[in-house]
Amino acid sequence: MPSELLITRELDAPRDLVWRAWTDPAQLGRWWGPKGMPTHVEKFELKPGGIFHYRMERPEGDWWGRFVFREIKPPEKLVFVSSFSDAKGGLTRAPFWDKWPLEIENIVTMVENAGKTTLRLQGRPLTKDATELEFFGNQLEGVSQGYGGTLDQLAAHVAETLGRSVLIERTLDAPIEMVWEAWTNPNHADQWWGPNGFTNKTEKHELRVGGVWLYTMVGPDGRVFPNRQEYLEIEKPNRLVYKHGDDKNHDMFRATVMFTQEGGKTRVSLCTLFPSKEARDTMVEKVGAIEGGKQHLANLGDYLKGVRHGG
Repeated sequence: MPSELLITRELDAPRDLVWRAWTDPAQLGRWWGPKGMPTHVEKFELKPGGIFHYRMERPEGDWWGRFVFREIKPPEKLVFVSSFSDAKGGLTRAPFWDKWPLEIENIVTMVENAGKTTLRLQGRPLTKDATELEFFGNQLEGVSQGYGGTLDQLAAHVAETLGRSVLIERTLDAPIEMVWEAWTNPNHADQWWGPNGFTNKTEKHELRVGGVWLYTMVGPDGRVFPNRQEYLEIEKPNRLVYKHGDDKNHDMFRATVMFTQEGGKTRVSLCTLFPSKEARDTMVEKVGAIEGGKQHLANLGDYLKGVRHGG
């Protein structure tokens, strides 16, 4: 009798967007869990040993669950142990099956091909109890259907997100530590930041969660643009998440920057998520967000070449 859950699903979205859906607590609450049971995120710690604690809303009484993260390899692999829990995050039995294993190890892998992502989910009980293993095996069909419904919600979510986002990627000929330093140190960033023809001056910089980066950009025509970024997540040297705005609107869009080492080079993925499709389309059509983003990463590449060659 099989004792392992295995589900494969192809999602019509790039891997960085799918990864973000799994690792951003604001997004997890929109799709995780069975259909018709809204999920509320109570605690989220994306680190080995960290906990995702959540509440699933039901008319008959809420259910609680948790993940304990074991391995995090952006943007391709997540390993976590899932279980039911109480309101304080403690381990509990499933509210509907007393023979259901207490803990399930889940391995989620994501592979991108031609702009689409193949997601593979493996689940196995962390128990040697023969009765629990047999019960798990007998329930695999129903569990697969339940997970299938959850992944349907994920697919719908990333499709909606795709309509609100802009994704720019570029592989740079520099090691990941150097790229991270050039992006996060204003002494470097002021030398290259922004599209072609713009200059940059930092007013304040705090590289910490909750910290802000205040800077002023001046365009080729002399127009002055105050900018504000607030850091939401910092995982050196692989990942930055921040909300971006100006001196009036502090949350115009959210940005996720992924740095992935590929040999001696670094792939940079810059994903900006807007509050609506209309806001995204306005930035693309009237502000030139896609072309500006490409120039932004190209300028970083040129700057790093100069640094590496003593320019």
